[in-house]
Amino acid sequence: MESHTLRTLVGLEIRKQRELQDLSLHQLAAMAGTSYSHLWKVENAQTGVGIDLLCRISNALDIRLNEIFEEAYATYDEINDLAAYKALTPGELRESPLLPAAASESH
Repeated sequence: MESHTLRTLVGLEIRKQRELQDLSLHQLAAMAGTSYSHLWKVENAQTGVGIDLLCRISNALDIRLNEIFEEAYATYDEINDLAAYKALTPGELRESPLLPAAASESH
């Protein structure tokens, strides 16, 4: 995975976790000891983020740091699975493990 892709997915995961906890950008920024604008740039992949800030963000969200990366990689895998799924021919589609069994039996 390219670094920009990982940066994008990490930012999206931070935003998802923040929104799940009903926190505003301003609230999480204050909790993590950074500025609103810097956190916005992190969430939107406009800037790189160091390990120190990632630790502060994960602590503020009360999640383990590795969870941010695990979810980012899971999203990446889902995107790749979907891209592979869409590239299948009709014959391959019927044999795909991505296709629910009921749908493949109806063909």
